[in-house]
Amino acid sequence: MSSRAGPRASGTDGSDFDHRERVAGHYRISAQLKPKIKICMLLNLFVSANIAALCGAIYLNLLPSSMEISKPQPWHYIIICSSLPSVIGLASLSRSNAALLNIYKTGSLLFCIGGALFGLIFQYKQFQLYVQTGKGVLIFGLPLIVIQYVALSLYIIFNLINFRYASKLSAAWNFKGSKTK
Repeated sequence: MSSRAGPRASGTDGSDFDHRERVAGHYRISAQLKPKIKICMLLNLFVSANIAALCGAIYLNLLPSSMEISKPQPWHYIIICSSLPSVIGLASLSRSNAALLNIYKTGSLLFCIGGALFGLIFQYKQFQLYVQTGKGVLIFGLPLIVIQYVALSLYIIFNLINFRYASKLSAAWNFKGSKTK
């Protein structure tokens, strides 16, 4: 074959390109989504590691006395448990294993989104008290409860996007091509 501007191969008019193979759509989707979902899983591991470090620092009294942070809450532990589905999800990516990815999706709903929603509900009275009185624990001049509410809301949005990526990837891996007889 020749270049676009050069002479055409003998015996063809240039319309014989239909026979060339193309990459199937579900493989393209898989190649596009794997890096995105891997970044999301690694960020989720980072968040759960930070919460685990904070809980450890609270238990070991490593935080300065000026920071009045209460003991770890139950929703902290739920979000820490979200690291297990993320590890399973990372293992599913290397093998394109849809069953492991479905375990990751379920764990993500339960531990990531569920834990963050539980955190929002668990702290609602404290948030309501801050809104009514304006009094609360300040960190760097900002109210801790507002920082936590914003962070948990962003965490929920992030995990919903992550769940959507995982659902699309799972659908691409479970693709059943049409068989011609």
